[in-house]
Amino acid sequence: MRNEINLRVKFLKCHTRVFKKASELAILCGVDLIVIMFSPSNRVFSFGSSNYLNEAYSTLDEGELYAHLNYLTNQITIDKKCIKDLNYLLKVIKDQFWWGYTY
Repeated sequence: MRNEINLRVKFLKCHTRVFKKASELAILCGVDLIVIMFSPSNRVFSFGSSNYLNEAYSTLDEGELYAHLNYLTNQITIDKKCIKDLNYLLKVIKDQFWWGYTY
C-alpha cells in the first residue's frame, strides 16, 4: 500500500516536470509536439503544444491507447520472464563448467 502511494506521488511530481520540459522544448525549437503518459492507475495525462493536442485527440481512440498499453505491459512481462530464464541458464552453465568460466 505504501509503495503504491509513493509511486503515485512520484508520478504526479514527475509528469508535471515532463510537461514543463516539453513546453520549453516546443517553444525553444518552434515545434508542435504531444506527450501522452499513463499514470500508475492507468489514467491518461497529456500535453500538447498549440492545437496539435486537439487534432491528435480527434484521431486517437482512448480504447486503442489502452489496448496498446496492455500490449506493451504484456510484452514487458514476457521480457522479464525471458531475462529470468536466461539468468537461470547462465547460472546452470557457470555451475556445470566452473573450470572454464572466468568471473
